Parts: sequence; structure tokens; C-alpha cells
Amino acid sequence: MRFSLFSFMLSTTFLMGCPKKDVPPPTDGPNPRYEFVVGVRLLEAPDKKTGFYDYETALNHFVTATQLDPNFVEAYKNAGWVCEQMGDLSGATGHYQQAFNINGSKENIFAFTDLLRANGNSAEAVEHLQKYFDANPKEKDVQYALVEAKTEAGLFEEANKDVEQILLYAPKDVRAYQLLSRNYHAQKNYKMSLLCADKANEIAEGDPGILNNMGVTYLEMENEPAAIDSFLSALEKNPEHLEANLNLGFVSLASGNYGLAKEKFESALKKSPEDIDVKVGLAVALRGLGEEKEAEKIYKKLLKEKPNAQIIYFNAATLYEKYFKKYKDAKNILQDYRTRNPNDLSVEERIARVEKSEADALERKRLEEQRKKEEAERKKRQKEEFAELKNEYDIADKDYQALTSCAEAEEKLMEIQMYLEQVKELIDTNDFETAGDAMPFVREAQAGLNELKEPCGIGGGEQVEEIREEDMIEESPQEESPQEEVPQEEAPQETSE
Repeated sequence: MRFSLFSFMLSTTFLMGCPKKDVPPPTDGPNPRYEFVVGVRLLEAPDKKTGFYDYETALNHFVTATQLDPNFVEAYKNAGWVCEQMGDLSGATGHYQQAFNINGSKENIFAFTDLLRANGNSAEAVEHLQKYFDANPKEKDVQYALVEAKTEAGLFEEANKDVEQILLYAPKDVRAYQLLSRNYHAQKNYKMSLLCADKANEIAEGDPGILNNMGVTYLEMENEPAAIDSFLSALEKNPEHLEANLNLGFVSLASGNYGLAKEKFESALKKSPEDIDVKVGLAVALRGLGEEKEAEKIYKKLLKEKPNAQIIYFNAATLYEKYFKKYKDAKNILQDYRTRNPNDLSVEERIARVEKSEADALERKRLEEQRKKEEAERKKRQKEEFAELKNEYDIADKDYQALTSCAEAEEKLMEIQMYLEQVKELIDTNDFETAGDAMPFVREAQAGLNELKEPCGIGGGEQVEEIREEDMIEESPQEESPQEEVPQEEAPQETSE
């Protein structure tokens, strides 16, 4: 946008126009020139520790200069420029308007109306530009700006009529066709926009800027291949074309081609080493390539250079939130931005997002710890079940071996053998997972073996028989009631005596 470039050039001119040595404080009272130079000096060098420029103090000096000299045009301009750097477009507009009111030059009308347009007041910009153009009808660049402002204000028919007037006297005016293309683009009539852009490109015999804009239009039409072709064509004409490199870089980011994105952003950086979008795009590409530390270096440097740029804070916070999982650092970055930009409420949503990510991470950690605990308990339980299975198998196998010589048990033992072989296979392979499931098999086998012991004359049968005889002896006194009367009641008395 012109207002940023224009203001930067404007400020540089002022800085160069100042004396090399500091101006001594005035001895005869307040001096607007002294205040102006002090403000400029503050903008010449950032703080050595933080790297930040003291914009607020510089602004105070420029404002003081305008208060001491209400006609100090340069002080108004520098105050406007500082407000831009602080993100205060409304304040910047006011200062530029004062400069324009004092000196209604073309330079000042552009500084003033560009800020109006950037601040969403294109309709007001139209009024000032129209008035200036009516008084200066030969200023074609003002007429172009007027058409742009009318398009932004939604005055499409008026803008078209102005372009028709231009083409009436200059039928091969490339800029006029570009403005007409943008007018149709603003109305979302992309086909007409491309036709006008193509006409402009034909007259210009291949202009990288026009080709880039056509690529943007193709993106609006969701025709990414055509958009990429347009960006590549623009770069064939001019490999260092900033916007084409940027756009191709962002398209590459969107498609996950981080290598190509990095290449294009690095090319753009050579052309515009101070461009924030280029640096942020490069940082995102590096992040996608797994070079998070390199991306972090870019963000840290940007946070020192441009302390109010939302795109830097938000992207840096994303790096710490999503990639480093350092939620406290992410929140600190966003809270710093909130302190510097209290009117930007969108930061609250980003802070809430980071807090949710942190809460989700804590919940995942809790669930993971719970899962590990349950897994450990499960494995412990499986080992215990495995040990129990092995013990019961050994007992069953011992009984099985003892019964193999019994002819009466031969058929039943074949069935039991199948159970025991399956269990043995689990034991031999240390299959802890299914030990619990195999327990019924070995117990069923043991039950079958116990049934075979008595008919095969193995010790288990005799023991069972003795137990039954003992049970019968215990029951007999209850059946013979006459025997209950004898000495059992008297015996305790004899003992007590």
C-alpha cells in the first residue's frame, strides 16, 4: 500500500535533513525545532537492550513541536508516521490532515487520503481527492487514486465513468485498464476482471505486476493451477518481483510445499529485507520444514523490530503453542501484545485458544498416566494369572502322567491331553495376555483327571473314600438318640469336683 512506503520515505527524508550533531537545549524558552530534532534522534537508534524504538516519547516531542508552532508541517508528518508504526491509524490520519490543511501539496493529499482509505474511510478520501483533482485536473496520479478510492467506497459506476474518461483520451493507458480490472474484481465479476487485466498485460507486453494480479484473481476463482502459472509467468519477467514471490510462497505453504515456499520467501527477502509478511512467511516455511529453532530466531528479532504487528505476535505464539508446547511462553507473547494493543479484542480469542490447548495437553497427560498405571496393573495381574496357570498346569500334568498307564482312562485322557497341550503352548511362549482365558481349560482338565483317579486306583480315590467314612461317623451319633443320656452330662460334674 502506498501510504506505508510513502510515509517511510517521508520519515527518511526528515532524518537525513536533520543536523548530524545534537541541537543543544534552548536557553530562551521552549523551541519547536529542538523538540522536532529530539524526536528524530529517538527514531534513529533503538534501545540497546530491548531493540525497541521509543515511539511514544518521539511522538510526544513531535506533538509538542506542533503545539509550539501550529504551522510546523514536518512535525505533523513525522507525528503521523510514528502513529502508523504504533498502529494508531486514526491518530496518524489526524496529523496528516493537519499537514495537508497547512500545505495542500500533492504529497500531503496522498499522505492524508491514503490513511483515510487504510482506516476504512474511503468515502471521505473521495471528497478530498475529488476537490484536489477538480483544482488540478492534469494530475493524473491523483485521478488514479480517486478511481481507487471510489472503488473501495463501492462507487463502482462512478469509478467506471472516470476510467472511460481516461481511456477516451488515452486508449492504451495500462493503468486505466488495471483500475477497471480492480473495479470488477471488487464486484466479484472475476471474468471481466481478467479480461481487463489481460488487455492491460497485452498493452504492457507482459507486465509482472499485472500477471501477479491475474494470479490473485485466479485464486479467488479457486483455479490454483492457473494462479500458479500466472505467478510463475510474473517471475519469468522479473525473478525478484516481490508480490509474485510472496503469493507463490503463500500458495506453496497452503499446499504443504514448504521447500518451495522457503525458496520464494528468501527471494522476496532479497528484494524487500524489511517486509514483515516475507519474514513471517519464511518463518512459517521453516516451521513446516521442522526448523523450528530458525523460525524462533526470526520471530524474536521481529518482536524487537515491530512491537505492535499482530501477525508477528500471533504467529510467534502459534510456534510456542503448537510446536514447542510451551504454553506459558505463548500466553506471555499474547499478553504482551494485549498490553500494547488494548483495543484489539481478537487477542482474547487467541489467549483462550492457548489456554484450551494447555488444558487439553494436561488432560492428555493425565489420561496417559492413567493408561500407563492401568497397563502396569494389567500386566501385573496377567503375570499373576500366568504363574497360577503354570502352577495348576504342573499339577494337572503330573496327574495326567500318573494316569497314562490306566487303560480305563485312555479315551478320557485323549480329550484331556488336547486341553493340556493348548495350555502348554501358551506357557512355552510366555503368552501372558491369554493366561486368564486359558485357566478354565486347565481346571476342566484337572476335574476330568480327578474323576479318573478312583477308577484307576490312584491315591486321590482312597482319600475321597476315607473322607466319606469319616463323614458317616460324624453323622451316626445324631441318629442314635438313646446313647445321648449316658455319661456325657455327668462327666463335667465329676471333673469339676
